[in-house]
Amino acid sequence: MTRMLNEPHPFAQDMAQSAPVRPPAAGKVSQTNAEKTHGRASRAGPDDRATKAAASAKETSSTKPWIKSGWAISVYGGTVSTSDTSSIFAGSGEFGDAEVIGVAVSKTIVRLLEHLKLEGELQVNRHLDRYDTWEFVAVPKFTFYDFPWDDTVVTTFSLGSGLSYTDRLLAAEVDTHSRSDVNRLLNFLMLEATFALPEHDQWALDIRYHHRSGVFGTFSDVTEASTVLAIGLRHNF
Repeated sequence: MTRMLNEPHPFAQDMAQSAPVRPPAAGKVSQTNAEKTHGRASRAGPDDRATKAAASAKETSSTKPWIKSGWAISVYGGTVSTSDTSSIFAGSGEFGDAEVIGVAVSKTIVRLLEHLKLEGELQVNRHLDRYDTWEFVAVPKFTFYDFPWDDTVVTTFSLGSGLSYTDRLLAAEVDTHSRSDVNRLLNFLMLEATFALPEHDQWALDIRYHHRSGVFGTFSDVTEASTVLAIGLRHNF
């Protein structure tokens, strides 16, 4: 008798098997998925969100057309020295009263290696001497980037060599060298270092070394000419 009471009735089994299974309402499924997605998003920490944002920005930058990416503009000012290069690097170079202000526009031409790219730069500099001389510079430069410490300070180092042309002789060069040992068109050597905060890496401190010379007499028998040490601000866009 006990066994008969515990066993389900055959008619009840048939009804349970034939009963249709109703799927959950569409609204409830969407709500459940939304809640799961929201839960995953809320569990993501600030670092995860910052990493995703940086990756998204990098992806957006990499998909820009070549002509619209890799541009930068620098504004800077500095002083002029006519001491030779070795004296300046040794810390014994002398700087006069002449000052320089300038603006430079650069463009990434091609990425050569994983951490090296070739850039082109155009400069317009105003020498605030008694002649108020204008200087125009065109220089390709090799830029090293993506250093191990970029999580703390985003850093680049550049080396370039090009041409410098002035609309008249520079007063500092005339005062130091004989007129036969100066020229308006000379070789232009530059060193540059930039430093930026990771969260604002579009703005960077720009430190520059500009050197005009005749490359051991290659330009009109000119040897040494003048050097500018400058500091400014660079904006990458």
